[in-house]
Amino acid sequence: MSVQSVLTTHTVMQASRRVLTVLFLLILGVVVSVTPAGSQQAKVSEPGEGRWVAYTATEDPQVAEDLNGDGDSGDRVLQLLDTWRGTVFNLGLVPSTGREGGDIFLLEGDLLIFPVRESLQGMDLNFDGDLSDDVLHVFDAATGSTTNVALAVAVGLLEVEGNWVAFGVPESSQAGTDLNGDGDASDTVLHLFDAASGRITNLGFAIGSRLRIDGDLLTFMVIEAAQAGIDLNRDGDTRDSVLHTFDPTNGLTTNTGLATHDKALDHPAVIKAVADGTVSEQILALAVSQAITPADFKVAFIADQNNGSNAVAVLELIRDEGAAMVLHQGDLAYDSNIIGWDQMITDVLGADFPYFASVGNHDDQDWPEYQQVLSARLALVPGASCSGFPVDLGIQSSCTYQGLFFILSGVGTIDGPEPDFEYIRDELAIDNSTWSICSWHKNQREMQIGGKSSAPGWAVYEECRIGGAIIATGHEHSYSRTRTLTSTELQIVDPDWPEVGEVRVAEGATFVFVSGLGGGSIRDQERC
Repeated sequence: MSVQSVLTTHTVMQASRRVLTVLFLLILGVVVSVTPAGSQQAKVSEPGEGRWVAYTATEDPQVAEDLNGDGDSGDRVLQLLDTWRGTVFNLGLVPSTGREGGDIFLLEGDLLIFPVRESLQGMDLNFDGDLSDDVLHVFDAATGSTTNVALAVAVGLLEVEGNWVAFGVPESSQAGTDLNGDGDASDTVLHLFDAASGRITNLGFAIGSRLRIDGDLLTFMVIEAAQAGIDLNRDGDTRDSVLHTFDPTNGLTTNTGLATHDKALDHPAVIKAVADGTVSEQILALAVSQAITPADFKVAFIADQNNGSNAVAVLELIRDEGAAMVLHQGDLAYDSNIIGWDQMITDVLGADFPYFASVGNHDDQDWPEYQQVLSARLALVPGASCSGFPVDLGIQSSCTYQGLFFILSGVGTIDGPEPDFEYIRDELAIDNSTWSICSWHKNQREMQIGGKSSAPGWAVYEECRIGGAIIATGHEHSYSRTRTLTSTELQIVDPDWPEVGEVRVAEGATFVFVSGLGGGSIRDQERC
Protein backbone atom coordinates (compact mmCIF):
# COMPACT_ATOMS: atom_id res chain seq x y z
CA MET A 1 0.00 0.00 0.00
CA SER A 2 1.11 3.51 -0.66
CA VAL A 3 0.04 5.87 2.12
CA GLN A 4 1.18 9.39 1.42
CA SER A 5 0.12 13.00 1.43
CA VAL A 6 -0.84 14.03 -2.08
CA LEU A 7 0.62 17.46 -1.30
CA THR A 8 4.17 16.10 -1.27
CA THR A 9 6.02 13.52 -3.23
CA HIS A 10 7.77 12.29 -0.76
CA THR A 11 -4.45 3.31 43.60
CA VAL A 12 -6.66 2.33 45.78
CA MET A 13 -5.61 -0.10 48.52
CA GLN A 14 -8.45 -0.81 50.97
CA ALA A 15 -11.23 -3.06 49.69
CA SER A 16 -13.86 -0.49 50.61
CA ARG A 17 -12.09 2.20 48.60
CA ARG A 18 -11.83 -0.16 45.64
CA VAL A 19 -15.57 -0.81 45.79
CA LEU A 20 -16.36 2.90 45.88
CA THR A 21 -13.96 3.65 43.05
CA VAL A 22 -15.29 0.97 40.72
CA LEU A 23 -18.91 1.72 41.59
CA PHE A 24 -18.25 5.30 40.56
CA LEU A 25 -16.80 4.06 37.29
CA LEU A 26 -19.83 1.88 36.72
CA ILE A 27 -22.17 4.81 37.24
CA LEU A 28 -20.22 6.81 34.69
CA GLY A 29 -20.36 3.89 32.27
CA VAL A 30 -16.66 3.94 31.48
CA VAL A 31 -13.82 1.46 31.35
CA VAL A 32 -10.62 2.63 33.00
CA SER A 33 -7.02 1.59 32.82
CA VAL A 34 -4.33 3.34 34.81
CA THR A 35 -1.05 1.93 35.88
CA PRO A 36 0.27 3.17 39.27
CA ALA A 37 0.30 0.84 42.27
CA GLY A 38 -3.22 0.29 43.54
CA SER A 39 -4.84 1.15 40.22
CA GLN A 40 -7.50 -0.78 38.33
CA GLN A 41 -8.30 -1.86 34.81
CA ALA A 42 -12.04 -2.48 34.76
CA LYS A 43 -14.53 -4.19 32.48
CA VAL A 44 -18.22 -3.71 33.10
CA SER A 45 -20.97 -6.11 32.10
CA GLU A 46 -22.97 -5.09 29.07
CA PRO A 47 -26.11 -3.00 29.65
CA GLY A 48 -28.80 -5.25 31.11
CA GLU A 49 -26.14 -7.53 32.58
CA GLY A 50 -24.67 -4.90 34.87
CA ARG A 51 -24.25 -6.90 38.08
CA TRP A 52 -20.56 -7.67 37.68
CA VAL A 53 -17.50 -5.50 37.23
CA ALA A 54 -14.20 -7.28 36.58
CA TYR A 55 -10.97 -5.40 37.11
CA THR A 56 -7.35 -5.87 38.08
CA ALA A 57 -5.92 -4.36 41.25
CA THR A 58 -2.21 -3.69 41.44
CA GLU A 59 -0.57 -4.90 44.65
CA ASP A 60 1.10 -2.11 46.58
CA PRO A 61 4.72 -2.98 47.41
CA GLN A 62 4.82 -0.18 50.01
CA VAL A 63 2.58 -2.22 52.30
CA ALA A 64 3.80 -5.61 51.05
CA GLU A 65 0.36 -6.39 49.64
CA ASP A 66 0.18 -9.89 48.15
CA LEU A 67 -3.22 -10.56 46.61
CA ASN A 68 -2.29 -13.77 44.78
CA GLY A 69 -0.20 -15.44 47.46
CA ASP A 70 3.00 -15.71 45.47
CA GLY A 71 5.19 -14.00 48.05
CA ASP A 72 5.74 -10.72 46.24
CA SER A 73 4.01 -7.43 45.48
CA GLY A 74 3.41 -5.56 42.28
CA ASP A 75 1.18 -8.05 40.42
CA ARG A 76 -2.13 -7.05 38.82
CA VAL A 77 -4.63 -9.45 40.36
CA LEU A 78 -8.17 -10.10 39.14
CA GLN A 79 -11.07 -8.84 41.26
CA LEU A 80 -14.81 -9.13 40.72
CA LEU A 81 -17.22 -6.57 42.10
CA ASP A 82 -20.83 -7.58 42.78
CA THR A 83 -22.66 -4.28 42.30
CA TRP A 84 -25.86 -5.69 43.79
CA ARG A 85 -24.23 -6.47 47.13
CA GLY A 86 -21.33 -4.04 47.03
CA THR A 87 -18.81 -6.80 47.72
CA VAL A 88 -15.50 -7.61 46.03
CA PHE A 89 -14.17 -11.12 45.43
CA ASN A 90 -10.43 -11.50 45.02
CA LEU A 91 -9.77 -14.30 42.54
CA GLY A 92 -6.11 -14.38 43.58
CA LEU A 93 -4.94 -14.91 40.00
CA VAL A 94 -2.86 -12.78 37.65
CA PRO A 95 -4.30 -12.59 34.12
CA SER A 96 -2.11 -12.73 31.05
CA THR A 97 -1.33 -9.56 29.20
CA GLY A 98 -1.72 -8.75 25.53
CA ARG A 99 0.02 -6.24 23.37
CA GLU A 100 1.92 -3.66 25.39
CA GLY A 101 0.67 -4.90 28.74
CA GLY A 102 -3.13 -4.85 28.55
CA ASP A 103 -4.74 -7.42 30.85
CA ILE A 104 -6.80 -10.10 29.09
CA PHE A 105 -10.14 -11.15 30.54
CA LEU A 106 -13.64 -11.55 29.12
CA LEU A 107 -16.90 -11.04 31.02
CA GLU A 108 -19.89 -12.97 29.69
CA GLY A 109 -22.98 -13.05 31.93
CA ASP A 110 -21.87 -14.74 35.16
CA LEU A 111 -18.67 -16.05 33.59
CA LEU A 112 -15.25 -14.44 33.78
CA ILE A 113 -12.86 -16.04 31.29
CA PHE A 114 -9.14 -15.35 31.42
CA PRO A 115 -5.71 -16.87 30.82
CA VAL A 116 -3.32 -16.87 33.79
CA ARG A 117 0.35 -16.07 33.25
CA GLU A 118 2.25 -18.90 34.98
CA SER A 119 5.42 -16.86 35.44
CA LEU A 120 3.55 -14.20 37.44
CA GLN A 121 1.47 -16.71 39.37
CA GLY A 122 4.52 -18.81 40.16
CA MET A 123 2.75 -22.10 39.36
CA ASP A 124 2.81 -24.71 36.60
CA LEU A 125 -0.89 -24.58 35.82
CA ASN A 126 -0.96 -26.92 32.82
CA PHE A 127 1.47 -29.40 34.37
CA ASP A 128 4.00 -29.43 31.56
CA GLY A 129 7.04 -28.77 33.71
CA ASP A 130 7.60 -25.08 32.99
CA LEU A 131 6.27 -21.65 34.01
CA SER A 132 6.16 -20.08 30.57
CA ASP A 133 2.54 -20.57 29.50
CA ASP A 134 -0.76 -18.71 29.57
CA VAL A 135 -3.33 -21.14 30.97
CA LEU A 136 -7.09 -20.80 30.56
CA HIS A 137 -9.29 -20.31 33.63
CA VAL A 138 -13.04 -19.77 33.99
CA PHE A 139 -14.69 -18.25 37.06
CA ASP A 140 -18.43 -18.74 37.56
CA ALA A 141 -19.71 -15.84 39.67
CA ALA A 142 -23.03 -17.59 40.26
CA THR A 143 -21.35 -20.49 42.08
CA GLY A 144 -18.12 -18.81 43.17
CA SER A 145 -16.06 -21.60 41.59
CA THR A 146 -12.91 -21.27 39.49
CA THR A 147 -12.02 -23.90 36.88
CA ASN A 148 -8.45 -24.33 35.75
CA VAL A 149 -8.93 -25.73 32.26
CA ALA A 150 -5.23 -26.74 32.47
CA LEU A 151 -4.56 -25.98 28.81
CA ALA A 152 -2.28 -23.33 27.42
CA VAL A 153 -4.08 -20.76 25.30
CA ALA A 154 -3.00 -18.48 22.48
CA VAL A 155 -4.12 -15.21 24.03
CA GLY A 156 -5.33 -13.81 20.70
CA LEU A 157 -7.55 -16.85 20.06
CA LEU A 158 -10.16 -16.69 22.78
CA GLU A 159 -13.88 -16.25 22.14
CA VAL A 160 -16.93 -16.77 24.34
CA GLU A 161 -20.67 -17.00 23.72
CA GLY A 162 -23.00 -18.08 26.49
CA ASN A 163 -21.45 -21.15 28.13
CA TRP A 164 -19.18 -21.91 25.18
CA VAL A 165 -15.53 -20.90 25.34
CA ALA A 166 -13.54 -21.47 22.14
CA PHE A 167 -9.78 -21.16 22.21
CA GLY A 168 -6.60 -22.16 20.44
CA VAL A 169 -4.01 -24.32 22.20
CA PRO A 170 -0.40 -23.96 21.00
CA GLU A 171 1.06 -27.46 20.89
CA SER A 172 4.51 -26.13 21.73
CA SER A 173 3.12 -24.68 24.99
CA GLN A 174 1.35 -27.90 25.95
CA ALA A 175 4.43 -30.07 26.59
CA GLY A 176 5.01 -30.36 22.85
CA THR A 177 1.93 -32.54 22.44
CA ASP A 178 0.65 -33.35 18.96
CA LEU A 179 -2.98 -32.33 19.39
CA ASN A 180 -4.19 -32.73 15.80
CA GLY A 181 -2.42 -35.97 14.92
CA ASP A 182 -0.21 -34.65 12.14
CA GLY A 183 3.09 -35.81 13.60
CA ASP A 184 4.44 -32.46 14.78
CA ALA A 185 3.97 -30.08 17.70
CA SER A 186 4.05 -26.75 15.88
CA ASP A 187 0.34 -26.03 15.41
CA THR A 188 -2.36 -24.14 17.29
CA VAL A 189 -5.30 -26.48 17.73
CA LEU A 190 -8.93 -25.55 18.33
CA HIS A 191 -10.56 -26.55 21.62
CA LEU A 192 -13.99 -25.91 23.15
CA PHE A 193 -14.87 -25.66 26.84
CA ASP A 194 -18.48 -26.05 27.99
CA ALA A 195 -18.76 -24.03 31.20
CA ALA A 196 -22.11 -25.62 32.02
CA SER A 197 -20.78 -29.20 32.10
CA GLY A 198 -17.05 -28.59 32.48
CA ARG A 199 -16.41 -30.68 29.36
CA ILE A 200 -13.34 -29.95 27.23
CA THR A 201 -13.42 -30.95 23.55
CA ASN A 202 -10.37 -31.06 21.31
CA LEU A 203 -11.75 -30.41 17.85
CA GLY A 204 -8.41 -31.45 16.33
CA PHE A 205 -8.07 -28.63 13.78
CA ALA A 206 -4.99 -26.48 13.21
CA ILE A 207 -6.44 -23.00 12.99
CA GLY A 208 -5.45 -19.55 11.77
CA SER A 209 -5.60 -16.18 13.51
CA ARG A 210 -9.38 -15.78 13.84
CA LEU A 211 -12.25 -17.41 15.77
CA ARG A 212 -15.86 -16.34 15.80
CA ILE A 213 -18.88 -17.58 17.76
CA ASP A 214 -22.33 -16.43 16.73
CA GLY A 215 -25.10 -18.06 18.70
CA ASP A 216 -24.32 -21.78 18.71
CA LEU A 217 -22.09 -21.71 15.66
CA LEU A 218 -18.30 -21.60 15.82
CA THR A 219 -16.56 -20.38 12.66
CA PHE A 220 -12.85 -20.83 12.00
CA MET A 221 -10.21 -21.33 9.32
CA VAL A 222 -8.26 -24.60 9.04
CA ILE A 223 -4.72 -24.36 7.65
CA GLU A 224 -4.18 -27.18 5.16
CA ALA A 225 -0.39 -27.25 5.52
CA ALA A 226 -0.70 -27.54 9.31
CA GLN A 227 -3.48 -30.13 9.11
CA ALA A 228 -1.29 -33.01 7.93
CA GLY A 229 -1.13 -31.45 4.48
CA ILE A 230 -4.73 -32.36 3.64
CA ASP A 231 -6.29 -30.71 0.59
CA LEU A 232 -9.47 -29.51 2.28
CA ASN A 233 -10.95 -27.63 -0.65
CA ARG A 234 -9.89 -30.17 -3.31
CA ASP A 235 -8.03 -27.75 -5.51
CA GLY A 236 -4.94 -29.89 -5.88
CA ASP A 237 -2.70 -28.09 -3.39
CA THR A 238 -2.28 -27.72 0.38
CA ARG A 239 -1.55 -24.01 0.54
CA ASP A 240 -5.00 -22.74 1.58
CA SER A 241 -6.93 -21.83 4.69
CA VAL A 242 -10.40 -23.33 4.44
CA LEU A 243 -13.56 -22.14 6.17
CA HIS A 244 -15.10 -24.57 8.68
CA THR A 245 -17.95 -24.42 11.19
CA PHE A 246 -18.78 -26.42 14.30
CA ASP A 247 -22.15 -26.64 16.05
CA PRO A 248 -21.55 -27.60 19.71
CA THR A 249 -25.22 -28.43 20.27
CA ASN A 250 -25.03 -31.46 17.95
CA GLY A 251 -21.27 -31.93 17.48
CA LEU A 252 -21.51 -31.39 13.72
CA THR A 253 -18.44 -30.06 11.90
CA THR A 254 -18.91 -28.64 8.40
CA ASN A 255 -16.13 -28.07 5.88
CA THR A 256 -17.48 -25.45 3.50
CA GLY A 257 -14.72 -26.21 0.97
CA LEU A 258 -14.18 -22.48 0.58
CA ALA A 259 -10.65 -21.10 0.79
CA THR A 260 -10.21 -17.53 1.98
CA HIS A 261 -8.11 -15.21 4.13
CA ASP A 262 -8.46 -15.18 7.92
CA LYS A 263 -9.51 -11.54 7.74
CA ALA A 264 -12.74 -12.55 6.04
CA LEU A 265 -14.00 -13.57 9.47
CA ASP A 266 -13.80 -9.94 10.57
CA HIS A 267 -16.59 -9.04 8.15
CA PRO A 268 -20.14 -9.15 9.62
CA ALA A 269 -21.59 -10.20 6.25
CA VAL A 270 -19.48 -13.37 6.29
CA ILE A 271 -20.59 -14.36 9.79
CA LYS A 272 -24.23 -13.73 8.86
CA ALA A 273 -23.90 -15.72 5.64
CA VAL A 274 -22.26 -18.60 7.52
CA ALA A 275 -25.12 -18.64 10.05
CA ASP A 276 -27.71 -18.48 7.23
CA GLY A 277 -25.98 -21.17 5.19
CA THR A 278 -25.52 -18.78 2.27
CA VAL A 279 -21.77 -18.21 2.42
CA SER A 280 -20.19 -18.26 -1.03
CA GLU A 281 -16.97 -17.51 -2.86
CA GLN A 282 -18.42 -14.17 -3.92
CA ILE A 283 -19.22 -13.10 -0.35
CA LEU A 284 -15.79 -14.18 0.86
CA ALA A 285 -14.06 -12.44 -2.02
CA LEU A 286 -15.90 -9.20 -1.27
CA ALA A 287 -15.03 -9.45 2.44
CA VAL A 288 -11.36 -10.07 1.71
CA SER A 289 -11.22 -7.24 -0.80
CA GLN A 290 -12.53 -4.93 1.89
CA ALA A 291 -10.30 -6.39 4.62
CA ILE A 292 -7.00 -6.35 2.74
CA THR A 293 -5.70 -3.08 1.42
CA PRO A 294 -5.19 -3.22 -2.36
CA ALA A 295 -1.73 -2.69 -3.80
CA ASP A 296 -0.88 0.96 -4.53
CA PHE A 297 -3.89 2.16 -2.56
CA LYS A 298 -3.47 5.93 -2.18
CA VAL A 299 -4.80 8.00 0.71
CA ALA A 300 -4.96 11.80 0.72
CA PHE A 301 -4.32 13.41 4.10
CA ILE A 302 -5.41 17.04 4.40
CA ALA A 303 -6.44 19.54 7.07
CA ASP A 304 -7.27 23.25 7.41
CA GLN A 305 -9.35 23.43 4.25
CA ASN A 306 -11.89 26.26 4.10
CA ASN A 307 -14.36 26.92 1.30
CA GLY A 308 -13.04 28.58 -1.83
CA SER A 309 -10.83 28.25 -4.87
CA ASN A 310 -7.71 27.11 -3.00
CA ALA A 311 -9.65 24.27 -1.37
CA VAL A 312 -11.09 23.29 -4.76
CA ALA A 313 -7.59 23.22 -6.23
CA VAL A 314 -6.45 20.83 -3.50
CA LEU A 315 -9.44 18.56 -4.11
CA GLU A 316 -8.70 18.57 -7.83
CA LEU A 317 -5.12 17.56 -7.05
CA ILE A 318 -6.43 14.70 -4.92
CA ARG A 319 -8.61 13.58 -7.82
CA ASP A 320 -5.88 13.94 -10.42
CA GLU A 321 -3.36 12.03 -8.28
CA GLY A 322 -5.76 9.07 -8.18
CA ALA A 323 -6.31 9.04 -4.42
CA ALA A 324 -8.86 6.43 -3.34
CA MET A 325 -9.97 8.14 -0.13
CA VAL A 326 -9.47 11.25 1.99
CA LEU A 327 -8.61 11.39 5.68
CA HIS A 328 -9.25 14.96 6.81
CA GLN A 329 -7.54 16.01 10.06
CA GLY A 330 -9.96 18.76 11.00
CA ASP A 331 -10.83 22.42 10.27
CA LEU A 332 -13.19 21.86 7.38
CA ALA A 333 -15.15 24.91 6.16
CA TYR A 334 -14.13 27.57 8.72
CA ASP A 335 -17.70 28.84 8.65
CA SER A 336 -21.20 27.49 9.02
CA ASN A 337 -21.72 26.85 5.31
CA ILE A 338 -21.56 23.12 5.82
CA ILE A 339 -23.88 22.30 2.95
CA GLY A 340 -21.68 24.35 0.64
CA TRP A 341 -18.57 22.57 1.93
CA ASP A 342 -20.14 19.18 1.26
CA GLN A 343 -21.27 20.27 -2.21
CA MET A 344 -17.72 21.42 -3.00
CA ILE A 345 -16.43 17.92 -2.27
CA THR A 346 -19.22 16.34 -4.28
CA ASP A 347 -18.58 18.61 -7.26
CA VAL A 348 -14.92 17.57 -7.44
CA LEU A 349 -14.77 14.05 -6.04
CA GLY A 350 -18.35 12.80 -6.18
CA ALA A 351 -21.09 12.17 -3.63
CA ASP A 352 -19.91 8.63 -2.88
CA PHE A 353 -16.18 9.37 -2.64
CA PRO A 354 -14.78 7.91 0.62
CA TYR A 355 -14.25 10.99 2.81
CA PHE A 356 -13.57 10.70 6.55
CA ALA A 357 -12.83 13.54 9.00
CA SER A 358 -11.81 14.36 12.56
CA VAL A 359 -13.13 17.45 14.31
CA GLY A 360 -10.99 20.61 14.25
CA ASN A 361 -11.09 23.61 16.58
CA HIS A 362 -12.94 25.66 13.91
CA ASP A 363 -15.51 22.85 13.54
CA ASP A 364 -16.41 22.40 17.21
CA GLN A 365 -19.65 24.37 17.39
CA ASP A 366 -20.97 23.03 14.09
CA TRP A 367 -19.78 19.45 14.47
CA PRO A 368 -23.27 17.86 14.82
CA GLU A 369 -24.13 19.31 11.39
CA TYR A 370 -20.83 18.07 9.98
CA GLN A 371 -21.60 14.63 11.40
CA GLN A 372 -24.85 14.58 9.45
CA VAL A 373 -23.23 15.19 6.08
CA LEU A 374 -20.27 12.89 6.86
CA SER A 375 -22.69 10.16 7.93
CA ALA A 376 -24.63 10.55 4.71
CA ARG A 377 -21.41 10.19 2.72
CA LEU A 378 -20.39 7.15 4.79
CA ALA A 379 -23.68 5.43 3.95
CA LEU A 380 -22.80 5.64 0.25
CA VAL A 381 -19.41 3.92 0.58
CA PRO A 382 -19.64 0.11 0.27
CA GLY A 383 -17.55 -1.73 2.86
CA ALA A 384 -16.87 1.33 5.03
CA SER A 385 -17.89 1.16 8.66
CA CYS A 386 -17.31 3.33 11.73
CA SER A 387 -17.92 2.75 15.43
CA GLY A 388 -19.33 5.58 17.52
CA PHE A 389 -21.68 6.30 14.62
CA PRO A 390 -23.17 8.85 14.42
CA VAL A 391 -22.88 10.64 17.80
CA ASP A 392 -19.12 10.23 18.24
CA LEU A 393 -18.14 10.22 14.58
CA GLY A 394 -14.94 12.22 14.19
CA ILE A 395 -14.59 12.66 17.97
CA GLN A 396 -14.14 9.19 19.38
CA SER A 397 -14.67 6.71 16.58
CA SER A 398 -12.77 4.02 14.74
CA CYS A 399 -13.34 3.05 11.12
CA THR A 400 -12.37 0.39 8.63
CA TYR A 401 -12.22 0.72 4.88
CA GLN A 402 -10.31 -1.28 2.28
CA GLY A 403 -8.31 -3.01 5.01
CA LEU A 404 -7.29 0.26 6.67
CA PHE A 405 -8.12 0.80 10.34
CA PHE A 406 -8.18 4.41 11.43
CA ILE A 407 -9.16 6.27 14.58
CA LEU A 408 -10.88 9.65 14.18
CA SER A 409 -10.27 11.53 17.41
CA GLY A 410 -11.03 14.96 18.81
CA VAL A 411 -8.32 14.74 21.44
CA GLY A 412 -6.93 18.14 22.42
CA THR A 413 -9.46 19.86 20.18
CA ILE A 414 -13.11 19.76 21.25
CA ASP A 415 -14.63 21.84 24.01
CA GLY A 416 -15.82 19.92 27.03
CA PRO A 417 -14.88 16.34 27.93
CA GLU A 418 -12.26 15.03 25.55
CA PRO A 419 -11.48 11.53 24.33
CA ASP A 420 -8.52 10.07 26.18
CA PHE A 421 -5.64 7.78 25.39
CA GLU A 422 -7.33 4.68 26.82
CA TYR A 423 -9.82 4.64 23.94
CA ILE A 424 -7.06 4.83 21.37
CA ARG A 425 -5.00 2.17 23.12
CA ASP A 426 -7.92 -0.24 23.45
CA GLU A 427 -9.09 0.23 19.86
CA LEU A 428 -5.63 -0.46 18.47
CA ALA A 429 -5.20 -3.46 20.75
CA ILE A 430 -8.28 -5.27 19.43
CA ASP A 431 -7.67 -4.60 15.76
CA ASN A 432 -5.43 -6.77 13.60
CA SER A 433 -5.29 -4.71 10.42
CA THR A 434 -1.97 -4.43 8.62
CA TRP A 435 -2.29 -0.65 8.44
CA SER A 436 -3.55 1.55 11.29
CA ILE A 437 -3.78 5.33 11.40
CA CYS A 438 -4.45 7.80 14.22
CA SER A 439 -6.06 10.99 12.96
CA TRP A 440 -6.66 14.15 14.99
CA HIS A 441 -6.33 17.91 14.50
CA LYS A 442 -4.06 19.61 17.01
CA ASN A 443 -0.48 18.68 17.81
CA GLN A 444 2.37 18.93 20.25
CA ARG A 445 4.71 21.84 19.57
CA GLU A 446 7.65 19.49 18.97
CA MET A 447 5.67 17.67 16.28
CA GLN A 448 5.27 20.68 13.94
CA ILE A 449 7.43 23.47 12.50
CA GLY A 450 5.18 26.45 13.13
CA GLY A 451 4.14 28.46 16.17
CA LYS A 452 1.36 26.24 17.56
CA SER A 453 1.45 25.35 21.25
CA SER A 454 1.08 21.81 22.58
CA ALA A 455 -2.49 20.56 22.93
CA PRO A 456 -3.30 16.82 22.95
CA GLY A 457 -0.50 15.64 25.26
CA TRP A 458 2.03 12.90 24.65
CA ALA A 459 -0.07 9.95 25.86
CA VAL A 460 -2.08 9.71 22.64
CA TYR A 461 1.04 9.96 20.50
CA GLU A 462 2.72 7.22 22.50
CA GLU A 463 -0.28 4.88 22.42
CA CYS A 464 -0.44 5.20 18.64
CA ARG A 465 3.29 4.54 18.36
CA ILE A 466 3.05 1.51 20.67
CA GLY A 467 0.13 0.20 18.63
CA GLY A 468 1.98 0.64 15.33
CA ALA A 469 -0.24 3.36 13.89
CA ILE A 470 0.72 6.22 11.58
CA ILE A 471 -0.03 9.57 13.27
CA ALA A 472 -1.70 12.20 11.06
CA THR A 473 -2.43 15.73 12.29
CA GLY A 474 -3.16 19.22 10.97
CA HIS A 475 -3.70 22.61 12.69
CA GLU A 476 -0.38 24.12 11.63
CA HIS A 477 -0.82 25.30 8.03
CA SER A 478 2.25 23.64 6.60
CA TYR A 479 3.67 20.22 5.85
CA SER A 480 6.19 18.45 8.06
CA ARG A 481 7.15 14.88 8.91
CA THR A 482 9.36 13.15 11.45
CA ARG A 483 11.74 10.29 10.86
CA THR A 484 10.81 6.88 12.26
CA LEU A 485 10.51 7.33 16.03
CA THR A 486 10.71 4.89 18.93
CA SER A 487 9.61 7.66 21.28
CA THR A 488 7.52 10.59 20.17
CA GLU A 489 7.76 12.37 23.51
CA LEU A 490 11.56 12.23 23.56
CA GLN A 491 11.89 12.39 19.76
CA ILE A 492 14.12 9.30 19.65
CA VAL A 493 14.87 8.16 16.11
CA ASP A 494 14.66 4.41 15.49
CA PRO A 495 18.31 3.28 15.39
CA ASP A 496 17.35 0.46 13.01
CA TRP A 497 15.64 2.86 10.62
CA PRO A 498 17.27 6.29 10.82
CA GLU A 499 16.88 7.31 7.18
CA VAL A 500 15.39 10.71 6.35
CA GLY A 501 13.75 9.68 3.10
CA GLU A 502 12.24 6.37 4.24
CA VAL A 503 10.06 5.54 7.23
CA ARG A 504 8.62 2.37 8.63
CA VAL A 505 5.62 1.48 10.81
CA ALA A 506 5.64 -1.36 13.33
CA GLU A 507 4.49 -1.90 16.90
CA GLY A 508 6.62 0.51 18.90
CA ALA A 509 7.83 2.55 15.92
CA THR A 510 6.07 5.03 13.68
CA PHE A 511 6.26 8.48 12.12
CA VAL A 512 4.23 11.64 12.65
CA PHE A 513 3.23 14.20 10.07
CA VAL A 514 1.33 17.46 9.74
CA SER A 515 -0.55 18.04 6.49
CA GLY A 516 -2.26 21.37 7.01
CA LEU A 517 -2.27 22.60 3.41
CA GLY A 518 -5.90 21.84 2.59
CA GLY A 519 -6.60 25.26 1.12
CA GLY A 520 -7.01 27.57 4.11
CA SER A 521 -3.63 29.32 4.08
CA ILE A 522 0.12 28.67 4.18
CA ARG A 523 2.18 29.69 7.19
CA ASP A 524 5.90 30.33 7.53
CA GLN A 525 8.27 27.87 9.12
CA GLU A 526 9.29 29.03 12.62
CA ARG A 527 11.10 25.99 13.98
CA CYS A 528 13.85 23.67 12.72
